Amino acid sequence: MKHTALYEEHEALGARMIPFGGYTLPGWYSHASAEHMAVRESAGMFDIAHMGFVAIRGDAVHNAALLQKIVTNDIAKTQPNSIMYTFLLNESGGILDDVMVGYNPLESAYYMIINAANKSKIMAWLEAHGLTRLDPQFDSHSLIAIQGPQAIAAATPVIHTDWSALNRFTGQACRYANQEGFVMRSGYTGEDGIEVLFPNAVVPALWRDLQAQGIRPCGLLARDSLRIEAGLPLYGHELSETINPRHTRYPWVLKWGTGFMGESALNNTPVTQHTVGLRFTDRCLPRQGDAIREGGVITSGTLSPVLQVPIAMAMVPLTISIGQSVTVAIRGRHIPATVVKLPFILR
Repeated sequence: MKHTALYEEHEALGARMIPFGGYTLPGWYSHASAEHMAVRESAGMFDIAHMGFVAIRGDAVHNAALLQKIVTNDIAKTQPNSIMYTFLLNESGGILDDVMVGYNPLESAYYMIINAANKSKIMAWLEAHGLTRLDPQFDSHSLIAIQGPQAIAAATPVIHTDWSALNRFTGQACRYANQEGFVMRSGYTGEDGIEVLFPNAVVPALWRDLQAQGIRPCGLLARDSLRIEAGLPLYGHELSETINPRHTRYPWVLKWGTGFMGESALNNTPVTQHTVGLRFTDRCLPRQGDAIREGGVITSGTLSPVLQVPIAMAMVPLTISIGQSVTVAIRGRHIPATVVKLPFILR
């Protein structure tokens, strides 16, 4: 298992370390629910150095044409400083990964943020499709996510950039301790916030300075419960190479007519399922793989710290509709649940 540049900081804070995506990362520090609520009510931060930030260098027009063939969204959305969410599909229309793609005009380069477990697969995929001038910053730089309604206000004294120009789903240069970095107004919690990229040498000091501003360190358990409340997918759960992207909550990232990889296969594949939320009243802990008697399966589940009830995301037949009652098999029990529209928490 790999360690991030913040490993010693996590140990000093008494974090409970767990494996994830090939890395040893904090699962929680003191209490996952309190860390969750810090993000919902003020500001929390996450070590997300396991995610892969790769710059795509070379002729921008040429690279845009190559990217359009392998990303499902419209590459034109990455006009200077903008970021878009997209899928990469295989020839059969299965989801190789869900990524963020942007364009940095200062470096005349596209960039992509890849899920930890998919780094090697996606790097090989990019190279196989002609994007050969790749500059992966997996080991030299780290990403920190700072999330919550007070995230930007708390980070402003520490990270220097033109905050007035940083709109949702944009990215731009920033500075800390005389080091150049990159800041994106994006995240994975359903809250406002930023994700920053800096060289590993300054990341531990940055972490401590952010903590001094009242930003609470948070672990993977809180990150997971936050993203489930927000109805956001996790690769290997709501997304995989065996899942039809039209069965997810994100068919809008499929820009038909652009000729993206897998488009023809999807055109010939019927839509038979959709992704919904389940809300429970009985005490239980729904988990991936729990079967729904009326059809379908849970993909992710947790106890919602905000709602104080168990919740889950599920992929179910189109015949199951919002408001319907279903029964879920959870560790030998048959638990009733109500089908609800995602997200559970709308900010």
